[in-house]
Amino acid sequence: MICNYWITNQNELLMSSLIESNQIEKTLVSRASKHLSESELSDYIHTFTSSLDRLFTYTNESGTLSGLSYNNILFYKGYLLNFATQLNRLAKLDTSLTRKINDLKVCNEKLAKELSIPQDQRSKDKIILLEEMVTESEKEITRKVHSFNELQQEINYIDIVGLLKSGEAVIEFINFNLIKAEATDSIFYAAFLLKNGSTEPHYIKLFEQKSLDSLLQLGSVRRSEYVNNLYNISDRGTTLITTHKKSLYDVIWKPIEKELEGIKTIYFSPSGLLHHINLDAIPISEIETLADKYNLINLNSTRQIVIPAQVQLINNNAILYGGIQFDQDSTNQNKKELVVPQPSGEIYFNNNNSNSRGGSWNYLPGTEREVSAIEKIIQASGFDVISKKAYAATEETFKNIGNNNSPSPRILHIATHGYFFPDPKMKQKYTGILDQN
Repeated sequence: MICNYWITNQNELLMSSLIESNQIEKTLVSRASKHLSESELSDYIHTFTSSLDRLFTYTNESGTLSGLSYNNILFYKGYLLNFATQLNRLAKLDTSLTRKINDLKVCNEKLAKELSIPQDQRSKDKIILLEEMVTESEKEITRKVHSFNELQQEINYIDIVGLLKSGEAVIEFINFNLIKAEATDSIFYAAFLLKNGSTEPHYIKLFEQKSLDSLLQLGSVRRSEYVNNLYNISDRGTTLITTHKKSLYDVIWKPIEKELEGIKTIYFSPSGLLHHINLDAIPISEIETLADKYNLINLNSTRQIVIPAQVQLINNNAILYGGIQFDQDSTNQNKKELVVPQPSGEIYFNNNNSNSRGGSWNYLPGTEREVSAIEKIIQASGFDVISKKAYAATEETFKNIGNNNSPSPRILHIATHGYFFPDPKMKQKYTGILDQN
């Protein structure tokens, strides 16, 4: 019916149907989260992808339902997977808790199965009994683990706005397939912006994925100058489909910046290909980057503003690597060249010198200054710091971190060259999109 309403431009019926179907789907997924494993839950959520894409498309075109769309991001991206992960973590705390959580999962699984059959075939008494058992199990776990209540707490954008101070903002990035009556090959990126006093999220259209594909040069062979070109103000990447050049700033940040007057601190959560971008390093001018203008705080989900991630601190140790000399390493001496076949079009390293650790990777003088500066800062905060520089920064020392029952450091900072391999699951999808344009 939703597709029909969209085709016939019945906007009021379309909006009400989107809201109603969204609530039903969230209820189903919420119940499933109580008994499915992380991988099973992820697969189950994937079945609702087209529905979410349709909701985001509606917001993109109408400018309405931005609050509902944002709350869906908090629900699917923040709450659900966090719930499954933390529930499994809690189950490992002690044997009695393990039994209670397993009982809860079994009850929820039986309840979900009963609710999935036609209404006239359901047993009302059985449903009531299972719901009571679920409630009692949750109460028992809550009495034992106070944080269980936080796990079950669903956050909305109003909760976030209430915690923002003057000069702070929140940006939640999304990417979605453009879907009306039928799916398309167009993947769009957008941002939801919240500030102190916002009555609803401000929806900002950003770019179509092919614009970022062109800058990231997906599928091409990467060279060591790639990152320099990508984040260089004078040569910001390859020419796009349009006749003029655009930079990461033009594509990602420029549409947002006009809404950031008076903002200094920005909490943000990336999405899709934006996970591959270092926002801090995006240049604004010849002498300024985004990190110079804003305090950018990267979060898995902006839900963490209301319920911060719980991190157990074991020690105050830090190990820093920087100013690394790549031209010699005893690890590779007297060894034959390692040849790893790669799929066509992906990153590879052609190491012609068997005694050379880094091949074409050169010494980075800025990385030594970087770790020296960090060392002073965190030592002043009470950290015990070990710095590995020049030829002391070897592969052997890195592999020995955490060995012999020694705890891993609280901070491990590596200042070096960086690269990534494309996600093999997404590579074919991107290639298909680019081939059609």
